[in-house]
Amino acid sequence: MFVIWGKKPVEAYLSVQKGALPRGTKLNVVGTTFGDIQKKAQDKGAQIKKFSSSEDPQWPAPMVHHQNVCLTVRDFHWEIPWEESIYDIEERIKTHPKGCLGIYLHHVHDPQNMGSIFRSAVFFGVKFVFYPKNRQCPLTPAVLKVSSGAALGLNCVNIGNTFQTLKAMKEMGIWIVGTSVDKSAIPVKDLPKDRPYVLVLGNEEQGLSSSLLDQCDYKVSINPPETPFFIDSLNVGVAAGIILNNLV
Repeated sequence: MFVIWGKKPVEAYLSVQKGALPRGTKLNVVGTTFGDIQKKAQDKGAQIKKFSSSEDPQWPAPMVHHQNVCLTVRDFHWEIPWEESIYDIEERIKTHPKGCLGIYLHHVHDPQNMGSIFRSAVFFGVKFVFYPKNRQCPLTPAVLKVSSGAALGLNCVNIGNTFQTLKAMKEMGIWIVGTSVDKSAIPVKDLPKDRPYVLVLGNEEQGLSSSLLDQCDYKVSINPPETPFFIDSLNVGVAAGIILNNLV
């Protein structure tokens, strides 16, 4: 059972889910709150379960900031395999031939960072987020909550081989941008604005490996206005927002 908690993630799921909701979906609310959400969920076939308090032992989202509303979904499948995404990517290149088309997350472990990146991605018009099957934070309820439901507005693509995927993207005409603190990296503001990109982001501790950076067409950095105090890099979620803003 997959639990979607928080007002905006629940609203996002109800909005993007076409037709009836999966069988067994329940909207759980405290009291008589969120009447508009209750009606929309009921119209789509969800069962409504009301609680007098979120302290009830049967409340399905304990110990989280759930805002007194959550959906329990028995059949939650949001990720798509790489093979199913290729046609959509090619069509996207035709209609939006420049800017940041997608983000590739390489072993990002923290759901807070992943959710933050998803939120920034939707804000700046990104359509695809790619990530590997292993050693990567999956699409969890926490990721949905941190993204304010934005993850549900993206094509989340689960891939197998990183290098084969990047090679296939290049063959489609996509340019690969990797983040780096190396001196050879160029300031992100100097990237050409006339082509489609996929931004590659590394994990919280090690960033991108040298072998992965070798696959990138550009290595970019975010340069501070002056020498910072004991800080030589940014949180990956913050860095993603800054770079995406420069690619719009």
